[in-house]
Amino acid sequence: MTARTVLFIRHGKAQSRDLGLPDEERTLTKAGRQALRAWLPKSTKLAKGLFAEARQSAPGGAAAVELWVSPTARTRQTADEIMRAYARAAKGDIPVTEHESLLRQDFAAFCAELAEAGAPCVIVVGHNPFVEDALACLCGARIECATGAVAAVRLPRRVEDWFAGEVAPTDGGLAEEEVGYFDVVPDGEGAAPEVDAVAAPLDVAPGPRGEQPRLLWFVQGPRSQCWKTRATIQDTVRAWDETVEERLGLFLADPDEPEALHKLRVSIRTLRSLLAFASPFLDRKRHKALQRDLRAVVIETSRLREYDVLMKQAAELPLPADELVAAVRAAREAERDRVVAFLDGPEAKAALKRVRAGVKRLPWTSAVEKWGIEPEAAQARFDEIAHGVDEGFETVDFADADAVHTLRKNAKRVRYAAENFGSILGAEAAEEARRMVGVQDRLGAVCDARVNVGIVCEFPTEGLSPEARRALGALLEQSMAFEEEFLREAADGVGVRASAE
Repeated sequence: MTARTVLFIRHGKAQSRDLGLPDEERTLTKAGRQALRAWLPKSTKLAKGLFAEARQSAPGGAAAVELWVSPTARTRQTADEIMRAYARAAKGDIPVTEHESLLRQDFAAFCAELAEAGAPCVIVVGHNPFVEDALACLCGARIECATGAVAAVRLPRRVEDWFAGEVAPTDGGLAEEEVGYFDVVPDGEGAAPEVDAVAAPLDVAPGPRGEQPRLLWFVQGPRSQCWKTRATIQDTVRAWDETVEERLGLFLADPDEPEALHKLRVSIRTLRSLLAFASPFLDRKRHKALQRDLRAVVIETSRLREYDVLMKQAAELPLPADELVAAVRAAREAERDRVVAFLDGPEAKAALKRVRAGVKRLPWTSAVEKWGIEPEAAQARFDEIAHGVDEGFETVDFADADAVHTLRKNAKRVRYAAENFGSILGAEAAEEARRMVGVQDRLGAVCDARVNVGIVCEFPTEGLSPEARRALGALLEQSMAFEEEFLREAADGVGVRASAE
């Protein structure tokens, strides 16, 4: 039997050749798989009619649809996604066979095999330039096919009528349109199934005979960069969730190590910052739930961290402070026991379990599930939060402790986004990260000073010697002097604002 209908599909986005892998072993990227999984169903309605037609014309017991792939990992993986998308429309499994002609991109050999095909409809997963060349030779239309593009071609019954007399370029809008989804309805073929599509007529050169191959419809492949952006955000957020889990274990193993606590807090803040960056692309309600759970955990460690900072500053005083350091350490030990019990308890474990489940597959909006994330949208989001920090410096009241604390948190968000999403934000992100380190450090110093003032004023003095009380007073004076100097510099427009430039 000669196949009457052929679906040409260019395989999904694959690993780079620069990795040095043998060509046959290059696999689809994670983003490539995600793009196919979201994109192929867009052509299912169109393919369904062709499959139904093939079932009617297939001999009894014979397969109505076959799937041909080249002997490469990336085409086999693409075939897996095609089966996932088309199996229901095909009403059953589709037999898959490998064809060397597709790997060699031998069009003559391919046509000979197609003429002997056992099914009236064949899905062909191939490479470029073969896919584009085959369409040009059969239909006379030169179409630029992105990875994942699908083109349905109706062939004449006679093999000698398969080839177009002249190849004509299509309208440039077909290849360059970013939406990438087109429904091509040939003259005399009737209306295609209703889909979300943009009509795009083709100027196909006529062949030398009356009957000729016809391009029934064409679905451009997804914009791979949109799925790379989404995959990068997903993988980075998941990696930081794993870091939180790892650092929590290290802290619980050695809760007396201040750096273990500090790293745990940084990992949670980083995860929260990355989720905040991604918030426009996430389901709002579920994103807020993730943030609440993370905040509920990290806030319980705040006082313990404050004791660590206070103890370090007390040890660095230029006057005797051993007794004060010991008193702060005793307070820290009591707080440590409370924090360890909380972090190792059911409430924290349940919160982090919910976060882990939510991060495993981020709650993307329906638009992101369907189209991915445009790199321009990610860049716009980064510019938005960076501009917010700069604008904050122009409007914040530096005497307002809460406002300064919020500005500091926003600077951290910019920094962590720049450091972790550089591959999708570009080279300028690294410079922005360095700039935000200066902002964060300067604001962090005054925030710590203000916290120290509160802790020192609340610190129990009963039982402390005059020497320890003098040390405590020196800490209070030191922190208050730092805050006053900060406010003078802010009023003069130096130091503080310079760190944001």
